[in-house]
Amino acid sequence: MTPSELRFPVDLPVLGAAPAPGARIFQDPSDVPLLVSCNCPTTLCNYRCSYCYLDHDARDGAREGRALRVWERIVDRIAEIRRPLFLAIGTQGEPLTVKPFWDVLRRLSALEHVRGFWFPTNLSRPIEHLAEGVDIAKLGLTASLHPSEFRNHDRDLEAFLSRCEWVRERGGDVVINFILTPDQFGLFPAYRWIARERGLPMTANVFKGVYQGRSYPESYTKDDHARIEEFFADRPLVHDFMSGRSSRGVACNAGRDLLHVDEATGAVWNCPFALEPMGSIFDDELAVRTSASPCSTDWCKCHWTIGMIEEMTQRFRRTKSILNYEPREELTPGARPFA
Repeated sequence: MTPSELRFPVDLPVLGAAPAPGARIFQDPSDVPLLVSCNCPTTLCNYRCSYCYLDHDARDGAREGRALRVWERIVDRIAEIRRPLFLAIGTQGEPLTVKPFWDVLRRLSALEHVRGFWFPTNLSRPIEHLAEGVDIAKLGLTASLHPSEFRNHDRDLEAFLSRCEWVRERGGDVVINFILTPDQFGLFPAYRWIARERGLPMTANVFKGVYQGRSYPESYTKDDHARIEEFFADRPLVHDFMSGRSSRGVACNAGRDLLHVDEATGAVWNCPFALEPMGSIFDDELAVRTSASPCSTDWCKCHWTIGMIEEMTQRFRRTKSILNYEPREELTPGARPFA
């Protein structure tokens, strides 16, 4: 089923050109939170998921060590921004056993204006020991559930859920995530029920890639999409855009309340998909936009960037776990993502 065959029920406003940059984030103080993403350059991972597109066995440890030192310098620079900050730290591996990663989180924990930091993890390691010195109340996690990698399903699932609970009990924010590959598709409702029984929110990602020679999400059937819509009944726009609805021209807060920073060069873009150049993180005059702007890409692929679309911001408030959405009491035009 191709994206053009899907029926998208909501017509969103389409904007013209992007507004000129305005507020200088290193010069002009503001109390409006800013989300900055900068990926940790590690491919180290203890899982070998069959649906993963990364080659974890080809990593160069020495090169990665040098890249991590550059990344640390860039994150320290991001922390100088004169606004309340939420940091999104994506990875291409499992960060729990990467020492520089935890060193950075400890430094960020000590900064009052850093409100939260997010990263994805499979929680296969005891985070309660690794996170010593980190302010757990600032921690937001996407806990990726990969049951195909469990050696002992019941034991490993219990450990995973217990670690999620440990973070939440200490004020952190956790959302369990599940990849809707064809062989796992039917398992999501059962795992979501287990998570909800323990008070843990759980969501899913539409599979984007090739599985057994077929490309997804294009190969999902109409029945598949009907079930995915049911999974996302509380936020249908997430399903729409992840499944291929064009985001081009849709009003978005990227470049205003979101910046994406290259972990190797410090180059700044409005978001990791549109990649509209904004400048350099090392430029004291770096400025963000003053209003929402039109999306310039055809596919907004992920939960957390979809959440920056103005229509989503009017309906949901963001949290430090960037895959989590808190419904607003009423539709709020002009709302900012974290306000």
